[in-house]
Amino acid sequence: MIYRPPGRSSYDLFYDEFSKLIEQTAVSPGGLLIVGDLNLHVDDGDNFQARRFVDILESYNLRQHVTGATHTLSGHTLDLVMTKSNDAFLSGISIFDQVISDHSAAKINLLLLKPEFRKETRNYRKLRSIDYDALCDDIKRKINDIL
Repeated sequence: MIYRPPGRSSYDLFYDEFSKLIEQTAVSPGGLLIVGDLNLHVDDGDNFQARRFVDILESYNLRQHVTGATHTLSGHTLDLVMTKSNDAFLSGISIFDQVISDHSAAKINLLLLKPEFRKETRNYRKLRSIDYDALCDDIKRKINDIL
């Protein structure tokens, strides 16, 4: 979960930190899911800061999936769900008004496979049933046979 507070002074720092995060995670094997309230109007193609953010996503082959307005006051898309472009575990997103916030909730459906339960058989000896005198005698005999 990522949060970028509103305000113009935090853009450069956010882009630097977000780029560093993506550099470390986007190249890792496996799926990638990033969600957050980024307070960027990514639905506004004329917004310089939003275009700059979308350019960062595209440069790392990431895709932003939310297409509807998530901010009830401004009508812009501020809350985002991002994956690698080739990830296929996201099956749908729905936006609904929570009434308790000025942001709508984004419900995401994920196609995740439950790991298969691995059954393992282990053999062990009951230590209490070992006859230690007989064991010591067997070891002494083996040593004498070798010598």
